[in-house]
Order: sequence, then structure tokens, then C-alpha cells
Amino acid sequence: MPTRYLKPGIRDSARIEALSEVPDAEILYYRLLISVDDFGRTDARPLLIKALCFPLRLRADADKCMQWLKALESVGLIILYVVDGKDYLQITRWD
Repeated sequence: MPTRYLKPGIRDSARIEALSEVPDAEILYYRLLISVDDFGRTDARPLLIKALCFPLRLRADADKCMQWLKALESVGLIILYVVDGKDYLQITRWD
């Protein structure tokens, strides 16, 4: 997996700040950044997101991961979509 770097602008992102009431969603976002493929996409099934991003965090479960994914989508950080009955996500502004 390639090394990825966060840009300093993430500190003053309005979309990140909009997650202040859901801090675990922000944590999920950072973990997704280092887990998605080269196109900013990954399987979005909540149980797989939990395994991929929170393998050791016991309080993170599939239901919470789904809530956090929806929070990320609501502020425009990701897009959730379905192809052939499978759930996927795309990180927005992935360049």
C-alpha cells in the first residue's frame, strides 16, 4: 500500500470541523484515507469497515461504523453507492 500524506489544509477544513459532534467519524475518515485503493474507493459494508479501520477497537462495531459513514457522507467527505448489490464508498476530492 502506498504511503499517503495529509495536507496541512485538513486542520482548517470546514467539512472536518462539521464532524465535531461525531469525533469517531473523523477518526474513521483518517483511517479510511490510508485504507482505500488508489482511486479512493473501498468496500463499504460496515462489518468490513470495522475490520479494516478498527481491528482492535472493541467499542467500534458495524452499526457504529455505519453511523460514522453516514456522518462522513452528510458533510461531503465520502460518497456511498451500490453496484450490483454491493456497497462501496468513494472519498471525495481524491486526487
